[in-house]
Amino acid sequence: MKMKIFQHSFLIIFIFIVCYSKCMAQLSDTTQQHRILLIPFQPEYYLSDAEQDIMQQTHKTPDEYRAYFRRILDLKIEATLSTLIPCSSLMQDTIQSVRNDMERYYSKAAMKYEFPIASKQIKSMKSKSEGTSKEIENQHSAPQYATLKGDSKFMNSTVTDTTFFKSLLTKYHADYLLSINQFEIKTNYKSCIDIANRIYRRELMIHYSLLDANGKVVQGNFVTTYFPSNSNRDIDIAERVFPEIANMLKSSIIDLLK
Repeated sequence: MKMKIFQHSFLIIFIFIVCYSKCMAQLSDTTQQHRILLIPFQPEYYLSDAEQDIMQQTHKTPDEYRAYFRRILDLKIEATLSTLIPCSSLMQDTIQSVRNDMERYYSKAAMKYEFPIASKQIKSMKSKSEGTSKEIENQHSAPQYATLKGDSKFMNSTVTDTTFFKSLLTKYHADYLLSINQFEIKTNYKSCIDIANRIYRRELMIHYSLLDANGKVVQGNFVTTYFPSNSNRDIDIAERVFPEIANMLKSSIIDLLK
């Protein structure tokens, strides 16, 4: 009888040890997964031909809504990438030393237009308005999303000071850095959505570079989405368009981070 109790107890302990070992192994895998550091675009790399329209509808100064665009875009990208891997942004931290690190990165980053790096076609991100003719007629009320072909130049960000770059990633426990390099809004006056009301299609383009732990750009391109020219409130643009931009960024780099 005692022998059976002993064997039963031993079996329970053995199962516990096996389960504990598996849990620790999974935890180890989790802690070793990729981590990404996000850098927002520099204010001077904001380009737009919609300034008058946005100012009229928001009643804000250009500095105010540009800062809003920058902050919200950064938040949307950070939140979306965090569903894939741990992601943190230097912009969202209010500590001055962190802000100083962001400014140091800006000062050391070389910005120039280049052809896409390791580019691949991004899967089409269709809006809910696409599908039926009735819905397409209402396209002035919802954004549309483009498939990136990767045949145009983008604003790239490269770093020559690899010592600083490696120390930056080490400090924030990251092995990739995603740099948002340029924010653009362009109005396509040749693409009229509503002729009677003179509503045109606008293009929002985000240029980005993904750098590995050695400072090499392993992915560099831009993502593009479209929205109507009668959408000029900063909140509307951010809430309707930025989540799709964030998802397109996630789709473009997901294979590199597995």
